[in-house]
Amino acid sequence: MRLRRGFDLMPGERTLVVEDVVTTGRSAGEVLGLVEASGADALGVAALVDRSSRTVGFSLRAVLRVEATSWGADGCPLCERGVPLDAPGSRHLPESTG
Repeated sequence: MRLRRGFDLMPGERTLVVEDVVTTGRSAGEVLGLVEASGADALGVAALVDRSSRTVGFSLRAVLRVEATSWGADGCPLCERGVPLDAPGSRHLPESTG
């Protein structure tokens, strides 16, 4: 995880990490780590939708909280029916060249 090319945070700069949807908190946590490592003043993490069903490891404020049900592979109804897995999300997009 890194900030976009040409984007820098200055020590002491007040910064809020904002996500559209938080599921695991992994991306927001990584960005929060970058903010803290830069010396900027991390105000916290906010999201439009929080669908995490557990503690994400940092303070999170959200406009809307959604209960999202998940299962392990052994109890998943879709796995039982043979429905293939899908990996949505921006982590699975090819890296930008620009």
